[in-house]
Amino acid sequence: MNAIGQPLRRKEDHRLITGRGRFSDDFNLDGQAYAAIVRSPYPHARILAIELEPARAMPGVLGVFTGADCEADGLRPIDHSPVPSTRYDMKLTGPGGGPVFPGRHRLLARDKVRHVGEAVVLIVAQTESQARDAAEAVRVTYQELTAVTDTAAALAPGAPSIWDEVADNVLVDTWFGDAAATDQAFAAADHVVRMEFSIGRVTAAPMELRAALAHYDATDGRYTLHAGSGGAVRQKQELAAVLGIAPERLRVLSFDVGGNFGSRNRVYPEFGLVLWAAQKLGRPVKYTASRSEAFLTDYQGRDLLTRVELALTSDGRFLAMRADNISNVGGWCVSLSPLGKGAALITGSYAIPAATLRARAVFTNTMPTNAYRSSGRPEVTFAIERVIDVAADQLGVDRIALRRRNLIPPTAMPYTNAVGATYDSGQYEANMDLAMRIADWSGAEKRRAAAKARGRLFGLGLANYVESSIGAPRERTEITVTPDGPIDVVIGTQPSGQGHETSFAQVIADLLMVPVEQIRIIIGDTDVVSVGGGSHSGRSMRHAATVFTKAAAGLIARGKALAALVLETSADAVTFVDGRFGSPSTNRTLDWHELAREAQRIALPEALATGLTIVTDNEMHDPVFPNGCAVAEVEIDPETGEIELTRYACVDDVGRCINPMIVHGQTHGGIAQGVGQALWEHCHLDDAGQPLAGSFMDYGMPRADLLPSFATEIVEVLSPTNPLGIKAGGEGGTTPAPAVIINAIVDALRSYGVRDITMPATPYTIWRAIHGQR
Repeated sequence: MNAIGQPLRRKEDHRLITGRGRFSDDFNLDGQAYAAIVRSPYPHARILAIELEPARAMPGVLGVFTGADCEADGLRPIDHSPVPSTRYDMKLTGPGGGPVFPGRHRLLARDKVRHVGEAVVLIVAQTESQARDAAEAVRVTYQELTAVTDTAAALAPGAPSIWDEVADNVLVDTWFGDAAATDQAFAAADHVVRMEFSIGRVTAAPMELRAALAHYDATDGRYTLHAGSGGAVRQKQELAAVLGIAPERLRVLSFDVGGNFGSRNRVYPEFGLVLWAAQKLGRPVKYTASRSEAFLTDYQGRDLLTRVELALTSDGRFLAMRADNISNVGGWCVSLSPLGKGAALITGSYAIPAATLRARAVFTNTMPTNAYRSSGRPEVTFAIERVIDVAADQLGVDRIALRRRNLIPPTAMPYTNAVGATYDSGQYEANMDLAMRIADWSGAEKRRAAAKARGRLFGLGLANYVESSIGAPRERTEITVTPDGPIDVVIGTQPSGQGHETSFAQVIADLLMVPVEQIRIIIGDTDVVSVGGGSHSGRSMRHAATVFTKAAAGLIARGKALAALVLETSADAVTFVDGRFGSPSTNRTLDWHELAREAQRIALPEALATGLTIVTDNEMHDPVFPNGCAVAEVEIDPETGEIELTRYACVDDVGRCINPMIVHGQTHGGIAQGVGQALWEHCHLDDAGQPLAGSFMDYGMPRADLLPSFATEIVEVLSPTNPLGIKAGGEGGTTPAPAVIINAIVDALRSYGVRDITMPATPYTIWRAIHGQR
């Protein structure tokens, strides 16, 4: 049918833009009550007393609950299983090689709060306004403690301890690479470049706010939860553990999700709280966050302090690299994916023979961090691409020539880098050449001169990138051919805007040789989806297509066996061509639906009793390594620091591209998020640890009028790790964006002696850099 590779319009869009989406807050149940949360105003404090009676006496209040109530009912802390544990993940350990202590994420704080916004009291009332009014009546007495929010400060001797179990705040301290070979290479180097970068903290700010609706059925003891997430199956397992119930007693429904970017890939305490409250009160309970609550308590992203050293020969060959990466995980550890994934890729796209990395994670009095689009890879890409530009400047060589000399050649693939990650395939130099061509690199100097004539500073930046995609290794699909309706495909991934209903249907359509319109993708109901890894780490298409390929072969074999019964021949004699089953012994052929109808009319042997239905599991640990290159141009007003992004080009090798229109859209969105961090976005805290970005009035977001039209190209160098050669296409736009923007800005400011600039590079930050150097 040749659906794969076609830019088909998304099937789901008509439903979504006509108001027929099924988002969590769209669901309501008869008699539902509403929840509100009393949150900590302090980043670090002991809870001395909680006065609840005024709130309990408020109109409409049905229940007021504390951490003591959670403990009395046996509710357990959320087990986020934060340490990456697939076969090829970097093995992070606690100091001395021991286990990692992640802290305890209670649904409600018991004796101590560890970040502003931590949940302390749950209020349930008949209306949302009554619940919020009652929350205002709760009086919590705190003993304020000294807080630490900065990564480096958390490591300092005498810093406040976030957890008694980890007095120095260091929960991860692991070394990777060959220290002896690295030391030897540095000793022989002609040049060593050292830089320190602080990659700040951002938040996902998804369009859909966090929401949850819970129901408890006393007749069968089952719970039901509507809550958008990155994977309903994982949420079911983790929440069942919190409640202390068997997983089959909990049904999680996660249909349409209005943005994720990693922030929804871990359970939130409100999900467990509404389930618990629904059972205690005997009626459904709903919670919907406000935007300000989301800014305070959505899991946040990035926040890495990295110190890097690059050793070079006099002719510009890279000899070795050292890196010290320190991840700020917040008040407790939700995910170490950013640290682990970044650890594997510190050397980037370059052949660096030796490297050592110290990977650490520290607790601070901040909201926990989680995987955020391209988890960990933009941070290490930023470090290597920035240090290469600095090295080129110090050595007086062309930055493109320096990169070209050291890029991994395609003949070296599969290539194992100096910390043990094996890249599957790629043509890195060709990507760079293509990006420079579509960006009109050769015409940049004319544009520089034109900008100068207008009194503006012109900057040109380039950044190569390689990222990795692993993700949860297990996936299951159940495919059913109905006699008169669609072909139903159940899958355990979870879209949040990626277009799975379309692109997955394209894969199935080609495998079964049917029109795309016949395919119906079913997701998000754990009573139907029993196994699935969800959507994260760019895993969805690769894992889904692999299990689809496996299942399709099995379903075709079943079809041939059924057709043999109908056509009165042997299965070996049945052919399957262009979506129809036939046999040389007859001129009769059957399509899938005709065969399903015939199967209903005949007696089937036990092996074929389920007809044209197949359930297939697959486990795949092999990572893939999408890669590419970005080029950016900026113009800056030297009097005000005002910056304009005038051009942006990006090349992404995604392996097999199923739907180019969708992948280009993913690239555009990824670029916007990466540029957003470089220029505007920052979860800023004041000296007392108070968040200053509590709304879109305070948090800078990329807007359409701030971004140019993008020039993007898709490259398809197939991966040898899976049947269709898929890599990933959702995160490549983000990965090089912070680096390429800052490289362009520093290029523009070179005449002022500016060597580096901290993100976000706001006009004020740029103005200070210009006038500070003056």
